[in-house]
Amino acid sequence: MVGLVLVSHSHTLALAARELALQVNEGMKLPISACGGVGDNHEELGTDATEIIEAIEAVSSDDGILLLMDLGSAILSAETALEFFGDGVPIRLCPAPLVEGAVAAAVQISMGNPLETVYEEALQALDPKREQLLGVESAATTAPDEPASKEGERKNELAECRFTINTPHGLHARPAAQFVRAVAASGVAAEVAHADHPDRWVNAKSLNRVATLNVRSGNQIILRAPVGNETRDLFSRIKMLVANNFGEQIVPQGKAVTEEKISPLSGEFTNQGLRIVSGGVAVAPVYRLQKHMPEIPKEPVRDIDLEISKLHRALEAVETEIKNAQQEMENRGKHSEAAVFEAHLLILQDPELQDSMEKQIRTRSSNAMQAAFLATEEIADQYRSLEDPYMRVRADDVKDVALRLLLALEGKPATRQIRLAEPSIIVAEKLDPSEILAFSPDMIKGIVTRRGDVTSHAAILARSLGVPAVTDYQELDALVHGAVAIIDTGRSLVIPNPDKEQLLKYRALEEKWRDEMRASKSAAQCPGATRDGKLIPVYANIGRSEEVEMVIDSGAEGIGLYRTEFLFLHRDSAPTEEDQFKSFTSVIDRFGKKPIILRLLDIGGDKQIPFIELPREDNPFLGVRGVRLYPSIPTLFSSHLRAVLRAAVKGTLQIMIPMVTRPDEVNEIRSRFYEFHEQLTDTGVEHAWPVKIGIMVETPAAVEMSRELARVSDFFSIGTNDLTQYIMAADRGNAGVEYLSDAFDPAVLRAIRRTVQNAAKQDIPCGVCGELAGDPCGALLLAGLGVNSLSASGAAIPRIKAVLRLVSSSELGALAESSLAAENSRQVHERCRSLLKKSGAERFL
Repeated sequence: MVGLVLVSHSHTLALAARELALQVNEGMKLPISACGGVGDNHEELGTDATEIIEAIEAVSSDDGILLLMDLGSAILSAETALEFFGDGVPIRLCPAPLVEGAVAAAVQISMGNPLETVYEEALQALDPKREQLLGVESAATTAPDEPASKEGERKNELAECRFTINTPHGLHARPAAQFVRAVAASGVAAEVAHADHPDRWVNAKSLNRVATLNVRSGNQIILRAPVGNETRDLFSRIKMLVANNFGEQIVPQGKAVTEEKISPLSGEFTNQGLRIVSGGVAVAPVYRLQKHMPEIPKEPVRDIDLEISKLHRALEAVETEIKNAQQEMENRGKHSEAAVFEAHLLILQDPELQDSMEKQIRTRSSNAMQAAFLATEEIADQYRSLEDPYMRVRADDVKDVALRLLLALEGKPATRQIRLAEPSIIVAEKLDPSEILAFSPDMIKGIVTRRGDVTSHAAILARSLGVPAVTDYQELDALVHGAVAIIDTGRSLVIPNPDKEQLLKYRALEEKWRDEMRASKSAAQCPGATRDGKLIPVYANIGRSEEVEMVIDSGAEGIGLYRTEFLFLHRDSAPTEEDQFKSFTSVIDRFGKKPIILRLLDIGGDKQIPFIELPREDNPFLGVRGVRLYPSIPTLFSSHLRAVLRAAVKGTLQIMIPMVTRPDEVNEIRSRFYEFHEQLTDTGVEHAWPVKIGIMVETPAAVEMSRELARVSDFFSIGTNDLTQYIMAADRGNAGVEYLSDAFDPAVLRAIRRTVQNAAKQDIPCGVCGELAGDPCGALLLAGLGVNSLSASGAAIPRIKAVLRLVSSSELGALAESSLAAENSRQVHERCRSLLKKSGAERFL
């Protein structure tokens, strides 16, 4: 894939151009880097050739690199940077406009096109604007994939299809990008024209050319391509995109465009583009936190041993500071927060990381700061490349540890204490765990950041404070240091500089929220049940022991999914049986006799671990993962099963096997457990026996075989995330088929119903632990379909219990039946919304 580097005099502009290019491509992971600005924190205008070199290296690719610059010295700096690379990787400087060129180039990169195509498309990026504003028509109006010929000859060879575009703003950047990607993926040489100008055809694979058609809402386009099966498939694909309005909301004529408000604690986007980390209302002055980023020296060192000694001293200093932070949390009884710093300690002590730093110094004569930066950045990049979003945000932990280390190497304390004059709303570009700890907890009334993730360790710390916290707030500059601001997550608002009337109103709301929190905390501890008293236990999904306190506090009635793989993914050597036993018991001990479903090690495919050589697979989700991997890791798997049996004696532990498709897989695992039961009995080691063994139903094969699988299982738990992508044949990470990846689709619901019914025939319970269970509408549907329990993130538990209490069993049954008879997911969503509104639960939408 071609790399793209954006260079601007303004650091802010460079980052914004990169963000726009990524957003147009629906958040696809593309190799785009941006640099700009000089001086402290890049606040001054200017460009730096050294930073351009680093930006090029960050996206280096054998396919080549395209550089876009704004003006003046940016061009000179880029040319200077190119001298560093010689003739190895093809790098082209492009005179295209920075913003428009970045968008056009990114779309071509997302389609896997070569450097020359990306370059040419970027060059033409101003054509759509020029044609619309000046009426100057571009010459490039026929598809370059196909030579022009006489109109009569072309019509004999080509098939045509018309589509009406109903998206609110026509074929603007995002839908046009989806359209272009779909055409490119087909491999067909296609052209498209505006129906009002049928004599003007453009290349359907060119975002710029499609944009020049100026297709507005209600307009028709004509797509044509050579007659054949591929073209027929392409027309069907475009028909589906158009029918789904490219995933955009259609607003009835005369109604204002407003985004729907959802419950706090959901972690989803809301009407200011916010994501809620933790809910609530706060009125307080703003404290703007300025992050100090050490300047990394570029000079090589001469005394290698002295530099390595300097590195070791810094590592020891940071280790002491992290241990102190961990101990402080333990002393305050905050075990979840202490575990955050335990994870940071493991990152710092990773021998591979430390070896990598030393290697940088010994082989490249890098200075210690440079070695620390490069080694930690490499590990952070590995986390960012993972499929699992929960694992991707672990890169933030690596960056936080890296910052501590760089500060120590700079001779400054890695942890600072910030004393506030009064309780304040903390405002920052992004917050790391160590920065949250810099403040006294009782002085934080709220948190607002531009960037962050609701599953990060920083988010765990923020939630533990019990204050409102939001991320993805883009108007950060409006929050002035010292001025009063308001956070209201229930209305999804951040209000800078409120007037007197707003202050009066929100101070009252703040007090009301605090009263409600006391009441809801009490209500969440009640069992999950419908309005007419039917019990539906609501469990928690967790991956680490640090989450236990939070989910218990949220009202979890047990653990419906304990992901054991996280113990394996954060280390460079396999955990011993004793390591696993201690980790499992630390969770079980805190839940007492509440049920815990522990999923056996689920690695392989996209979840790579450093101490096992796993095969590289073209499609990891259809490869060697879960139960399929166990025969190839016999030693590790044996210690895993023994640790599970030993830990099970401490509480009510049930064992779940991932990725099952056949009954013999369950029987094989049962026989292995029996083998270790006999071994432990012979050696006098305390353990649980018998144990309940169930399966995760996450494949169409498991659904089809659910009757047979129920005969050899003690329980079912449906994983709706993978089940949806397998049933719908839609990769959940592929923006091009995102509209299909919806667990509300009737096809998925019918699979769930069938599984529930076959479980009931064998008198075994069937729960759901996928994301659908954490959605208010999804929870209602699943309860109506007859599942015995729901399992969701801790943050979702209070609202799931609250929404269940508003609806009766008969209403849930009627909702399920009507949804099973629906034709598409849109109809299902509408029926769920209708029931919520009827029940007075609009606030959960």
